[in-house]
Amino acid sequence: MIAVLLQYIIDNVDYLFTGDIHSFIRSFIYAPYEILYLSSSGICSARVAPIWYLSAMLIVFPMMVYLMQKVPEFWKVFAFTFPILYFGHKGVNTDRAWPNDMARALACMALGTLAYLCAEFLAKQNVEKKIRKIILSGIEICSALFAIYVSVLNKDYINIMELLFFIICVLMISGVTYSSCIKGEVFKFLGKLSMPMFIFHWGIGSLANILTDNLKQRFLFYYIGTLLVAMLALGITRFLKQNEFRTGKKRTA
Repeated sequence: MIAVLLQYIIDNVDYLFTGDIHSFIRSFIYAPYEILYLSSSGICSARVAPIWYLSAMLIVFPMMVYLMQKVPEFWKVFAFTFPILYFGHKGVNTDRAWPNDMARALACMALGTLAYLCAEFLAKQNVEKKIRKIILSGIEICSALFAIYVSVLNKDYINIMELLFFIICVLMISGVTYSSCIKGEVFKFLGKLSMPMFIFHWGIGSLANILTDNLKQRFLFYYIGTLLVAMLALGITRFLKQNEFRTGKKRTA
């Protein structure tokens, strides 16, 4: 809810600068649909919380869990086949209108479970030979670097991003490459930082679009601003947890 309201405030803050309070309040007319995850349902256009999330959590996810438990062998075949058919037909940048975005959520979840199953299988194999570990580590690094290259420079190979994602996840989760040796507080911190970055990046990007038309300045504001806000959120969260531990009083939402 906070993310939705923040997005609406950022998008319509110009009304406040001009003193048009009525238009500012009126601009929130579709906010309840966003908060209830009903945007892109034909009532209003999606800004923050499209209906695919609701579909994924209340339809796709329960169905996926049921199939994985009741017919695991069928799910393995489905998890392999459906993402290939879906992304092969639609590509990575697909139509986000409902119900296609629900099908996309199913394809992504199926691909994720397939990556885990393949990683589990690979982990059970004997990869003791150093040369095999070096080769697999090389494949992992090259896949990651190529994915960064494609996404950052917006290259024409965007449709292989799902394949790169699959390769990287399988190799990382399996623990058969040298990346499994990377441990430490720095990486734990980066992992904790990723969630607030994900939560606030949209709002920061929208604010950057309002503040400047210069693309380079937008990028700097977006990346640096997202990082700083995420670190601030992480610091506040840590402070609240420490205070809760000292006082013994649990916070209520």
